[in-house]
Amino acid sequence: MRKIITVALSAALVLGAFGAPAADAGKKKKKAKPRTASATYDNPSIGSSDIGGLGIGIPQFGTAATEKFMTVKITDETGLPVPASVSWDSDGDGISETGFDICGETEEPMPIDGGMTINVFVWAIPSTTCPVGTATSGTVKATFSK
Repeated sequence: MRKIITVALSAALVLGAFGAPAADAGKKKKKAKPRTASATYDNPSIGSSDIGGLGIGIPQFGTAATEKFMTVKITDETGLPVPASVSWDSDGDGISETGFDICGETEEPMPIDGGMTINVFVWAIPSTTCPVGTATSGTVKATFSK
């Protein structure tokens, strides 16, 4: 009797150890949902992405340390794609020196440094990368992902 109980418990342990991963194998891991935020601008930044400039009251987005990619879409009152620089201060000196330029929107998710404040300078002057529009006022929509 004792031998039967020992064999049954051993079999249960073996089946339990190998059976659990098989049950989880069919389950899909939940994918993190992207976070969307928007901000408005009433006036464009003075300057262009070619030369830089000054932005007062620019759209800004805080990011979580785990957020590593970003898409941006700007809807300007003119209806045209407008030039913008998306940047952040990666070395802590108070100057946004890391980033990328866009013409109305990003074509694909762009890499960012998570845990930073992202600044969006929507420029008044067209640039070589976006010669089409001159910004007036509008909305910046940002989507962050991991």
